[in-house]
Amino acid sequence: INEDFFKAQSQDEATDEASYKAWLKSKMQEYYDKEAEKNFHSSIVETLLEKHPLDVPDVLQDTVAQSYMENLKQQMGGKIPDGFDIASIKNMSGEQIMRDARWMFISEKLEEKFSEQVEIKAEDIDNFLADQAAQYGMQPDQLKQYYASNTQQFEQLRGSIREKKLFAVLSDLVKEVELSKEAFNEKM
Repeated sequence: INEDFFKAQSQDEATDEASYKAWLKSKMQEYYDKEAEKNFHSSIVETLLEKHPLDVPDVLQDTVAQSYMENLKQQMGGKIPDGFDIASIKNMSGEQIMRDARWMFISEKLEEKFSEQVEIKAEDIDNFLADQAAQYGMQPDQLKQYYASNTQQFEQLRGSIREKKLFAVLSDLVKEVELSKEAFNEKM
């Protein structure tokens, strides 16, 4: 264990044991902060879904199932097992498809309601790409070129930014209620 080891393990951010431990601690904190944010967003979604039960047309369920199929196809290198089709996906993921379709309706209405706050600006895209580039050790220009050549991925990027902005707005609207440990356990 030497300076080269610490640099290699920390993408050149640490040079000794103390700085490596600090780097590692910061990465662990980042992970838990992101997980807490995801859990908070999931709670918001689940609460909104509970408060707004909707019937989802079959055609929208098919659209969501088709997007599942496209994602699966991408994950499997463009090949899907024989006999695996939309009906299979709907059979396996029916509840999740319904949930996602309902959330599409609700989030679309929320985006309309908060249109000014969720509007995507050029700097939003630049900031998102800079964050992603840093995360993957790339240059932002490399990612810009990738998204410029792939319109579907670019639309997904815009959707991610819009969703992030929507959750920021919704997070501001949520009122925190402090509970004792006993009250929390009872509520859970």
